[in-house]
Amino acid sequence: ERTAQLSSAREESQRKHALCERFLSSFVISREDHALLSSDRFEQPFFDALARVRRIHAKCKLLLRSQHQRAALEIMECAGMLLQAAFDRLYRWVKEHVVGPLSEASPDPPPLVRVAMGALRHRPVLLEYTVGDLSAARSSALFRAFLDALVHGSPSGVPRPIEMHAHDPVRYCGDMLAWLHQ
Repeated sequence: ERTAQLSSAREESQRKHALCERFLSSFVISREDHALLSSDRFEQPFFDALARVRRIHAKCKLLLRSQHQRAALEIMECAGMLLQAAFDRLYRWVKEHVVGPLSEASPDPPPLVRVAMGALRHRPVLLEYTVGDLSAARSSALFRAFLDALVHGSPSGVPRPIEMHAHDPVRYCGDMLAWLHQ
């Protein structure tokens, strides 16, 4: 009889251990994810960790409906603060990489900025600011490039400035449209 009790207690303990393991794997933010989201290195692992923490945050909403509300609230608070700080840093990083580096040679943002903007879609206000900054920077870069082509031409001298053909309206308009088509 004692053996049966111990065996039953062992099975119960193993079941509780398995339940705890599943809970921890589903609702605890790993140290690696925390470190990635706290760092200023915005590469693909950062975006993967951001997605995992967002999933944990979403699962906590389901956990709130159960009898484990205190645990859910604590996890949601921790995940929410981590997500907010990560999104804020991501927004500042995108802003630095959008406004400064856009130039006449490449008025399009780098590919990683596009990934970052995809992640920012979960924060509509930050995305709206980012899109505004991007459109203003891109517009400014294209405007500067057009003025340079109009007045100065290319640095090597070929093609010559578009203004050189101002006396011929057809060619003048054609050259401007050709530049825009590029």
